[in-house]
Amino acid sequence: MHGLRSAIGLDIGSNTFAACWLQRNAAGQFSVLRDISLPVRLSEGVTRDGRLSETAMARGLAGLRELRDTFDMARVPVKAVGTAVLRMASNAAAFTEPAGQLLGHPIDIIDAKTEAQYSSRGALLDMPEFADAAVLDVGGQSTELSLCLGDGAWSFLSLPLGVVRLTERVSGGERLTTARIEAMRGLVRDALAEAAFPFSPRSAPRLVGVGGTATTLGCLEQGLETFDRDRIHRLALERDTVRRWLYRMAALSTEERMARTGLRAQRADVFPAGIAIILEMLDFLGLQRFVVSTYGLRVGVAISLLSP
Repeated sequence: MHGLRSAIGLDIGSNTFAACWLQRNAAGQFSVLRDISLPVRLSEGVTRDGRLSETAMARGLAGLRELRDTFDMARVPVKAVGTAVLRMASNAAAFTEPAGQLLGHPIDIIDAKTEAQYSSRGALLDMPEFADAAVLDVGGQSTELSLCLGDGAWSFLSLPLGVVRLTERVSGGERLTTARIEAMRGLVRDALAEAAFPFSPRSAPRLVGVGGTATTLGCLEQGLETFDRDRIHRLALERDTVRRWLYRMAALSTEERMARTGLRAQRADVFPAGIAIILEMLDFLGLQRFVVSTYGLRVGVAISLLSP
C-alpha cells in the first residue's frame, strides 16, 4: 500500500465526520487535495443507554453519502476509521455494516491509542517545529492528548470526556450561567486529576490543538465568517482569549451562536464545552497558549496509507 500516491482518510467521529484527500509526491512530501468536515452528532444520546439512535444513524449515513459523492471514493484508496462513539456503542454494527456498504470500504473501529497516534501525526503534518509539543484532540465523546517523547516515540492519554458527553452532563438550558460553566470546568478538572498520565503533565513545552473547537476558536478570533485555513493554521491563541470566548459563547443561545458565528446546530450547542476542555487543559499543563492545527485524525489516517 505504501507505493500509493494519493489516499483518502475518513474520520467517523462522535460529533463530526471528516475526510481528507492527501497526495504524496516523489520526494515524499504531502499536499492536501480536498478536506471537508461535517457536523453529524452520531453520538447523540449514546451515553444514556449505550446505543446509537435510529435518528443519529440516519444522519450519519446521510453525512457519509455526502462525503462519498464529494470525493472519488470509487477510484482512490480509502481508509475509514471509527472512534469513541463506535467503541462505546453496543449496537455499533447497526451503523458500520450499512456505512461500509454505502462507502464500498469497511469501517475500522480503532482504539484510543491508535486514534491519538493518527491524530498527532496528522496535526503536525507541516509543523515540524512543533515536534516537541503535546497534541490535544477534543472529540465528541473523548479527548486525546499525545506527547512526543523523542526518537519517534509518543505517549498517549485518552480522557472519557468530550464535547457531547460534557454538554449532556451539565444540562439545564442552552445558555450557561456562571455556576454551570464552573460545574463544566470542574468535571474536566476532575477527569484530569483522576487520569493516569503516562508522562509528566508539566513536561509539555507547547500545545497544539486540533478539531472543530480549536479551528472554530481560530475563526472567531480572526473575525472570519467562513473557514480560511491560511488564516488560522498555526495561529496561537492565548489562555485569556480562550477564557473570553468561553464566557461570551456561554451567554448565547444555540440559535444566537449559529447566527453570530455561522456554526451549524450540531456544533453550536456543544461549542462551550469544547472551549472549557481546552481552557482546563492549558491550566493543567501550565501553559499560557495553544497553537491551532487545521489537520488531525483524518490526515493521519490518510498518511498511514501513503507512508510506513
